[in-house]
Amino acid sequence: MSFLNSITLRSRIFLSMLVLLLLSLVITGAFSIYHFYEENEEYHNKRLTRKASNLLSAIDYHFKTVDFVDTENLDSIIEPKLKEWADIHNLDVLFYNMEGELIRSSSQQVLEHKDIKRMLSPTFVFQVINETSVITKSQEDTTTVLIAYHFIRDSFKNPLSIIAIPYFENETIPDQDIEFIEYLITLYIVLFTLAVVIAYFLSNYITQSLSTIGQKLSHTQINKNVPLQWKSNDEIGQLVKEYNRMLAELEDNAVKLARSERESAWKEMAKQVAHEIKNPLTPMRLLVQQLEFTLKTDDKEQLKDFTKAMLDQIDAMVTIADAFSRFADMPTSKRQQFDVKSLLERTIAIFSNLDIDIESPDGEVMVLADKDQLLRVFNNLIKNAWQSVPEARDPKISIRLIDNLENVQIEIKDNGSGIDPEKQERVFEPSFTTKSTGMGLGLAMSQNIIEGLKGKIWFESEAENGTTFYISLPKK
Repeated sequence: MSFLNSITLRSRIFLSMLVLLLLSLVITGAFSIYHFYEENEEYHNKRLTRKASNLLSAIDYHFKTVDFVDTENLDSIIEPKLKEWADIHNLDVLFYNMEGELIRSSSQQVLEHKDIKRMLSPTFVFQVINETSVITKSQEDTTTVLIAYHFIRDSFKNPLSIIAIPYFENETIPDQDIEFIEYLITLYIVLFTLAVVIAYFLSNYITQSLSTIGQKLSHTQINKNVPLQWKSNDEIGQLVKEYNRMLAELEDNAVKLARSERESAWKEMAKQVAHEIKNPLTPMRLLVQQLEFTLKTDDKEQLKDFTKAMLDQIDAMVTIADAFSRFADMPTSKRQQFDVKSLLERTIAIFSNLDIDIESPDGEVMVLADKDQLLRVFNNLIKNAWQSVPEARDPKISIRLIDNLENVQIEIKDNGSGIDPEKQERVFEPSFTTKSTGMGLGLAMSQNIIEGLKGKIWFESEAENGTTFYISLPKK
């Protein structure tokens, strides 16, 4: 079993084909030889039957020329013709009376053969009388001895005699048969050699694609893999299809894993940054406020402006720390079904100073999501759309709501500057921003919220023609 496990699949297919070929050739050869010997034996049986029939016709004709034949004068009637019959038909002939006793033989030499009986048993005589003709067969070295026993009657249909016709079949194969067997063996050798060559190339053809797949698998990486090509839709084609599907899933999972690792690292850093920033801010605020009440100065307005400026800076730092904290600790989604159309309309009302068009279907559009988190996403996307428009251009934002069978799609489009192609892959990364202000956490946070709601967020952007963000949310 260990030997079978150690050989390659190609060798196993090749050996299996050879075994099947050998087995088929052996079976065919054995059947041919068996059929050859059967035909040879049938030929000798028919030959003996034909000779015996001719001899019986000659004996019957002779008996008809005699006035009267019975058991008493049988010997005298057959004695002068026995040698003639044997020579003409090239056969030995023996006559037995009805008691099974040998009364006359065409050759004294044939009587010396062990299969020639001088006395037939009553049972055998009865069998010959019932069956009219019986052929016995015996084997002696390379010779098969066939003896045909026939029952003959007189002109009055009375039992007269039993004749035995021995036939010696030499089993040595004739020259022409030997030539035929040699031709057959040569043909088998040629066919087997040709079959071996075909089996070799066929096994290589079958396993070549598997070897290619094996080499591809050995060089498979986390990303940047080239899919396999296979034209036929057979078993190997199904294997190639599954391999290509696995590559796509592997690369997709690699991207998700890398993004998850980056987000985890940013969240951990955000927690530390928020903690380190907040620790000194509270004492600083208290000290500044205490300084404002205790410090005596002639210019109180200047002191008030100073302390207000310091408190504003502290509040700005608190805002930054809160933003990091919100990104690091995203609350668990509390999904419920609600009308997303109403939520969008309330969000647009907040940005009353902007030119925002909304296109939506009639009636309610229900989604399964967290209302508070989705509000944060809408605020962030509309704010980003507004801030992406250059100062020399009037902001124009259009929102489209599409109600599909299984999901709801929201499109938020602006007429801003667009996103450079080389920067588009990093849009959802934390800390990435195209604005002069902000920390670049808005889109990363929005992506986390949408994907946490089992939805999808993506965008399309064209330089100087604006950007469209798409959100797809499940309805159930």
